[in-house]
Amino acid sequence: MTSLRIVMVVSVVLLTFGLYPGLGRGDETEMPAEGAAALEIAAAPDSASVGLNASLPTLSLSAGALSQASPAGPLSALEPSSLFGAAGTPAQRSLGVKAGLGFSLDPNTFLLGFQADFFVHQNVAVGPLLQVGVSGDDFFIAPTLNIEAIFDLPVDGFEAFKPVFQFGLGMVYMDRDTVRGQKDEVGFLLNFGIGVEYFFAEYFAVGTLALFNIMPDEVIDEHFFFTWEVLTFRFQF
Repeated sequence: MTSLRIVMVVSVVLLTFGLYPGLGRGDETEMPAEGAAALEIAAAPDSASVGLNASLPTLSLSAGALSQASPAGPLSALEPSSLFGAAGTPAQRSLGVKAGLGFSLDPNTFLLGFQADFFVHQNVAVGPLLQVGVSGDDFFIAPTLNIEAIFDLPVDGFEAFKPVFQFGLGMVYMDRDTVRGQKDEVGFLLNFGIGVEYFFAEYFAVGTLALFNIMPDEVIDEHFFFTWEVLTFRFQF
């Protein structure tokens, strides 16, 4: 290919100065076939160049595709939106645990709460709840199986707040210091309650929960007691 280009250059020079054999500046004699062929070959695009030029758009498009794909790459996991969901929404729920502390009324005790959640729906969970109340004179422990509903608020700026409703069935054991001395009993328990949680991150929330505990059969002269987990901590997996 280089030799053909040299032939083409020499031919052009000879033509320019009228030195090409058999062809003068004013001569209309036809160019020899060898010269014409050389010019045609030299004028033809280089196949290697064509291949390279044809590949350039592909490379350019590939680079563009990479640049467009990069925002959705692993670095996007570090963005705040991935921590709070699209707008403060927690991640897809499957399993969660919650612990809380607070107090109870009648009996008046310091309260600890422990709960496990198995989500059967994005907003509905089933799991055990254990309430433990302790004071100098009174003690109770109340295991129940609870259904919990967590609602998403479709309000701009409040997506991270989640109202919580619970309903549970179980039992309660009470040990109380009465006027007739120390007494303990076991009874059937049902409870329902309401609370709210705020998701600081997609797997962590802080909230509060109030429960109304009803004992259909009297337990140590009581049919009802109130518990309030003033501060709860939820972890989701």
